[in-house]
Amino acid sequence: MKLASAFAFALFLTSADAFGQSSPVQGTAFGVSSSSARQGDMSMRVNVSDRQRRQRFNNALKEYGANPSAENLKSQLLSAETGALIEKCNWKVQKGMIRKIKNQAQKVDVVVEPGFGLRLSQADREAAEQAASVGYQKAKLEAMTAAQATFDARQAAKKEKMAKKAA
Repeated sequence: MKLASAFAFALFLTSADAFGQSSPVQGTAFGVSSSSARQGDMSMRVNVSDRQRRQRFNNALKEYGANPSAENLKSQLLSAETGALIEKCNWKVQKGMIRKIKNQAQKVDVVVEPGFGLRLSQADREAAEQAASVGYQKAKLEAMTAAQATFDARQAAKKEKMAKKAA
Protein backbone atom coordinates (compact mmCIF):
# COMPACT_ATOMS: atom_id res chain seq x y z
CA MET A 1 0.00 0.00 0.00
CA LYS A 2 2.81 2.40 0.81
CA LEU A 3 4.45 1.68 -2.49
CA ALA A 4 1.25 2.46 -4.39
CA SER A 5 0.74 5.82 -2.64
CA ALA A 6 4.39 6.76 -3.21
CA PHE A 7 4.01 5.86 -6.89
CA ALA A 8 0.84 7.98 -7.18
CA PHE A 9 2.53 10.91 -5.48
CA ALA A 10 5.52 10.68 -7.85
CA LEU A 11 3.15 10.71 -10.84
CA PHE A 12 1.41 13.75 -9.41
CA LEU A 13 4.70 15.67 -9.03
CA THR A 14 5.90 14.88 -12.53
CA SER A 15 2.72 15.91 -14.30
CA ALA A 16 2.93 19.22 -16.17
CA ASP A 17 -0.18 20.71 -14.56
CA ALA A 18 0.78 19.89 -10.97
CA PHE A 19 1.79 23.44 -10.07
CA GLY A 20 0.00 25.49 -12.72
CA GLN A 21 1.53 27.24 -15.68
CA SER A 22 5.28 27.53 -15.88
CA SER A 23 5.18 31.14 -17.20
CA PRO A 24 3.09 34.08 -15.97
CA VAL A 25 -0.14 34.88 -17.76
CA GLN A 26 0.47 38.65 -18.22
CA GLY A 27 4.02 38.57 -19.52
CA THR A 28 6.30 39.13 -16.50
CA ALA A 29 6.61 37.64 -13.07
CA PHE A 30 5.77 40.95 -11.36
CA GLY A 31 2.46 41.63 -13.07
CA VAL A 32 3.62 44.70 -15.03
CA SER A 33 4.41 44.09 -18.64
CA SER A 34 6.93 46.23 -20.43
CA SER A 35 4.24 47.62 -22.74
CA SER A 36 2.12 48.86 -19.82
CA ALA A 37 5.17 50.56 -18.27
CA ARG A 38 5.76 52.39 -21.56
CA GLN A 39 2.16 53.57 -21.62
CA GLY A 40 2.57 55.60 -18.42
CA ASP A 41 1.58 53.02 -15.84
CA MET A 42 3.43 52.61 -12.58
CA SER A 43 7.21 52.84 -12.77
CA MET A 44 9.47 52.67 -9.73
CA ARG A 45 12.52 54.38 -11.25
CA VAL A 46 11.85 57.96 -10.09
CA ASN A 47 8.79 59.19 -8.22
CA VAL A 48 6.52 61.90 -9.60
CA SER A 49 7.72 64.76 -7.40
CA ASP A 50 11.37 64.03 -8.19
CA ARG A 51 10.51 64.02 -11.87
CA GLN A 52 8.92 67.48 -11.52
CA ARG A 53 11.93 68.78 -9.59
CA ARG A 54 14.26 67.37 -12.25
CA GLN A 55 12.26 69.19 -14.94
CA ARG A 56 12.58 72.48 -13.02
CA PHE A 57 16.31 71.88 -12.63
CA ASN A 58 16.70 71.08 -16.33
CA ASN A 59 14.86 74.30 -17.22
CA ALA A 60 17.28 76.26 -15.02
CA LEU A 61 20.18 74.43 -16.66
CA LYS A 62 18.86 75.36 -20.11
CA GLU A 63 18.52 79.03 -19.07
CA TYR A 64 22.11 78.97 -17.86
CA GLY A 65 23.21 77.22 -21.06
CA ALA A 66 21.88 80.11 -23.14
CA ASN A 67 24.36 82.51 -21.50
CA PRO A 68 27.11 80.60 -19.66
CA SER A 69 29.20 82.79 -17.37
CA ALA A 70 30.47 82.67 -13.80
CA GLU A 71 27.93 85.28 -12.65
CA ASN A 72 25.01 83.41 -14.21
CA LEU A 73 26.25 80.14 -12.71
CA LYS A 74 26.34 81.66 -9.23
CA SER A 75 22.97 83.39 -9.60
CA GLN A 76 21.06 80.56 -11.30
CA LEU A 77 22.59 77.17 -10.52
CA LEU A 78 24.34 77.87 -7.22
CA SER A 79 21.42 79.81 -5.72
CA ALA A 80 19.76 78.86 -2.45
CA GLU A 81 16.57 78.02 -4.37
CA THR A 82 18.36 75.46 -6.53
CA GLY A 83 20.13 74.04 -3.48
CA ALA A 84 16.79 73.60 -1.70
CA LEU A 85 15.35 71.96 -4.82
CA ILE A 86 18.23 69.47 -4.93
CA GLU A 87 17.97 68.73 -1.20
CA LYS A 88 14.37 67.58 -1.60
CA CYS A 89 15.22 64.96 -4.23
CA ASN A 90 16.21 61.36 -3.58
CA TRP A 91 19.88 60.51 -3.54
CA LYS A 92 20.07 59.25 -7.13
CA VAL A 93 18.57 62.41 -8.58
CA GLN A 94 20.65 64.57 -6.20
CA LYS A 95 23.83 62.91 -7.35
CA GLY A 96 23.05 63.59 -11.01
CA MET A 97 22.05 67.21 -10.46
CA ILE A 98 25.13 67.99 -8.38
CA ARG A 99 27.35 66.34 -11.00
CA LYS A 100 25.81 68.53 -13.73
CA ILE A 101 26.37 71.68 -11.67
CA LYS A 102 29.97 70.72 -10.91
CA ASN A 103 30.65 70.07 -14.60
CA GLN A 104 29.27 73.49 -15.54
CA ALA A 105 31.23 75.15 -12.71
CA GLN A 106 34.43 73.47 -13.83
CA LYS A 107 33.99 74.94 -17.32
CA VAL A 108 33.91 78.51 -15.96
CA ASP A 109 36.40 77.92 -13.10
CA VAL A 110 33.98 78.32 -10.19
CA VAL A 111 34.37 76.27 -7.03
CA VAL A 112 31.24 74.58 -5.71
CA GLU A 113 31.11 74.27 -1.93
CA PRO A 114 31.29 70.63 -0.79
CA GLY A 115 27.90 70.57 0.95
CA PHE A 116 25.89 72.27 -1.80
CA GLY A 117 22.57 70.53 -2.43
CA LEU A 118 23.06 67.94 0.31
CA ARG A 119 20.94 67.56 3.40
CA LEU A 120 22.58 68.03 6.79
CA SER A 121 23.79 64.90 8.49
CA GLN A 122 22.23 63.80 11.78
CA ALA A 123 25.11 65.23 13.84
CA ASP A 124 25.07 68.57 11.98
CA ARG A 125 21.29 68.86 12.31
CA GLU A 126 21.46 68.16 16.05
CA ALA A 127 24.21 70.77 16.49
CA ALA A 128 22.12 73.36 14.62
CA GLU A 129 19.07 72.54 16.74
CA GLN A 130 21.08 72.89 19.94
CA ALA A 131 22.49 76.23 18.82
CA ALA A 132 18.97 77.44 18.01
CA SER A 133 17.59 76.17 21.30
CA VAL A 134 20.03 78.28 23.39
CA GLY A 135 18.12 81.46 22.58
CA TYR A 136 14.82 79.69 23.15
CA GLN A 137 15.98 78.41 26.53
CA LYS A 138 17.04 81.93 27.59
CA ALA A 139 13.67 83.37 26.57
CA LYS A 140 11.87 80.55 28.36
CA LEU A 141 13.90 81.13 31.55
CA GLU A 142 13.16 84.88 31.44
CA ALA A 143 9.45 84.21 30.94
CA MET A 144 9.42 81.74 33.83
CA THR A 145 11.17 84.19 36.18
CA ALA A 146 8.74 86.97 35.18
CA ALA A 147 5.78 84.66 35.79
CA GLN A 148 7.22 83.63 39.17
CA ALA A 149 7.70 87.31 40.13
CA THR A 150 4.08 88.16 39.30
CA PHE A 151 2.89 85.08 41.21
CA ASP A 152 4.99 86.06 44.25
CA ALA A 153 3.61 89.63 44.10
CA ARG A 154 0.04 88.31 44.04
CA GLN A 155 0.74 85.97 46.96
CA ALA A 156 2.25 88.84 48.98
CA ALA A 157 -0.79 91.02 48.22
CA LYS A 158 -3.11 88.21 49.38
CA LYS A 159 -1.14 87.80 52.62
CA GLU A 160 -1.34 91.54 53.34
CA LYS A 161 -5.07 91.50 52.65
CA MET A 162 -5.54 88.52 54.99
CA ALA A 163 -3.42 90.22 57.68
CA LYS A 164 -5.57 93.38 57.45
CA LYS A 165 -8.75 91.32 57.78
CA ALA A 166 -7.40 89.43 60.75
CA ALA A 167 -6.34 92.62 62.53
